[in-house]
Amino acid sequence: MSALQVIATLPKNARESVRVALDNYQGVDLIDIRVLAPFAGPAKEMAPTKKGLSMRVAQLPALQQALADAEVKARDLGLIPEGDVVLADPDLRRLVAGLRERDIPLGWGAVDAALAEIDRLRAGGGDA
Repeated sequence: MSALQVIATLPKNARESVRVALDNYQGVDLIDIRVLAPFAGPAKEMAPTKKGLSMRVAQLPALQQALADAEVKARDLGLIPEGDVVLADPDLRRLVAGLRERDIPLGWGAVDAALAEIDRLRAGGGDA
């Protein structure tokens, strides 16, 4: 991989964003999570700051697990509302997107149904 590949940009506050990207530095593949802020120039473009972190892509599964553990703890503490669902599994994201397209209300019942469908498909129970 040679060029920066932006995966997502999330709002941090009214002025800044957080960019998640894959990058390569001196032959090392990295996951880069960086704060973006308005550049002082006339175009006011968003530019990366020193705030952030870069890790070898090989460490991504451990980082993802740590973030998932933090999410569980935050939910246990009531810091994330019950209805806010983070969809890490790409199959689950596709199924939930399909539910939204059909105006099917999302809640834990819909997520449970989507997970059951994923399990069925992975077990060879039909095509997606």
